[in-house]
Amino acid sequence: MYLIIICSGCGRLLIADASTKSRKCPYCGIKVWLSKAKKVGRAEKAIEASVLVQQLKRKRP
Repeated sequence: MYLIIICSGCGRLLIADASTKSRKCPYCGIKVWLSKAKKVGRAEKAIEASVLVQQLKRKRP
């Protein structure tokens, strides 16, 4: 399973593997802990997560 989270450093949307504890943001370099991160979506497959991120980006102001 994949989670769509918001980076606590720069606010960008990230895809994270739910089986991991953290993810390094490729934009600002901060280590984002999944247990503390704001989760905005989830998907079973990586491609589904990617599509969901694109949809969420279009909805953001």
